[in-house]
Amino acid sequence: MYLFAQSIKRNLLTIFISLVALDIIIIFWLRYRESLQYIEKMLEAGKILVQDNDTLINLPHELKEIEDQMNQIKKDSLKNKIAIRQAEKQKNDLLLYLAHDLKTPLTSIIGYLDLLNNQPNLLPEEKRTYAKIAYDKTIRLEELIEEFFVIAKYNLSDIELEKKSVNLSIMLAQIAYEFMPMYREKNIECVTNIEDNLNVSIDVNQFERVFDNLIRNAINYSINDSSINISAKKETNYIIIKLSNTVDLIDKNKLKHIFEPFVRLDKSRNSRTGGAGLGLTITKKIIELHGGTIDVDLDNNLIYFTIKIPM
Repeated sequence: MYLFAQSIKRNLLTIFISLVALDIIIIFWLRYRESLQYIEKMLEAGKILVQDNDTLINLPHELKEIEDQMNQIKKDSLKNKIAIRQAEKQKNDLLLYLAHDLKTPLTSIIGYLDLLNNQPNLLPEEKRTYAKIAYDKTIRLEELIEEFFVIAKYNLSDIELEKKSVNLSIMLAQIAYEFMPMYREKNIECVTNIEDNLNVSIDVNQFERVFDNLIRNAINYSINDSSINISAKKETNYIIIKLSNTVDLIDKNKLKHIFEPFVRLDKSRNSRTGGAGLGLTITKKIIELHGGTIDVDLDNNLIYFTIKIPM
C-alpha cells in the first residue's frame, strides 16, 4: 500500500511538473509570437517611415509612444524634403529670371552701342540719344543685379541688423514726401495720417528700403488720378502702419503669392511696374527680422498692406 501511494505521488509530481513545463512553453510561445508580431509591425513601420508620402505609421496600443516618435520623425523628414525641393526650385527660378531680366537691358545696350560703333554718319543728336538709352539701360542692369544680390543675402540670412531708436513718424512722413515728383506724373494724391512721436528701435537703412519698396510699388501699380493713403499709429506694444492704393483688377489667387520671389502683379514682366519682382520679398524678410509681420488684403480695387512692428 505504501509503495502504491509513493507511485501515485511520483506520478502526480511528474504530471504537475509536466503541466508547469507545458504552461511555461505555451506562455513562452505566446510571448514569442507576440514578439514576432511586434517585430513584423516594426519592420512594416520602417518601410512606411522611408516612403516619400504622408502615410502615417499605425502600431499596436502597447507601442503608442514609439508610433508617435516615428510619425514625428516622418513628418519632420517630409518637411525637410519639401524645403529642399522648394530651395532647389527657387534656385532654378533665380537662374531663369536672372537670365530673362538681365538679357532684356543687355540686348538694348549691345544694340545701341553697335549702332554708335558701326554708324559713323549718325547725327550728333542721334548719338546723344542712343548713348543716353544705353546709359539708362546700364543703370537698369545695375539695379537688377543689386536686387539679386540683396535677395541672395537675405536667403542666406547674411544680414546683421544695426538697430537704433528713431522717430518713425518723421521718417515715414519724409520718405512719403520724397516721392512727390512721381505722384505728380500720375496725378496721385498722397494722404498721410501718421501719429506723432512713434519711437521704435529699428535698422533705419533696412526700413528705408521697406518704405521705399512699398510706396514705389503703390505708385507703379496705382491708376492715374487716384490716391495713396499712409497711416501709422500705436496699438498696445506695436506700431501699426497701413498703406492702401487703388489698382486695376487683381486676381486674389495671385495676391496670396505676392511676397514670394519673382511674383509680379502685371501679366508681363516689363520694367514699367518695377524690378525683378523681389521688392516685396525683401520687404517681408526685413520686417520679419525685426520680429514684425506684413499682410496684404484686397477690397475690390483697393489693395491694403498692413505692417505690425514691436516697439
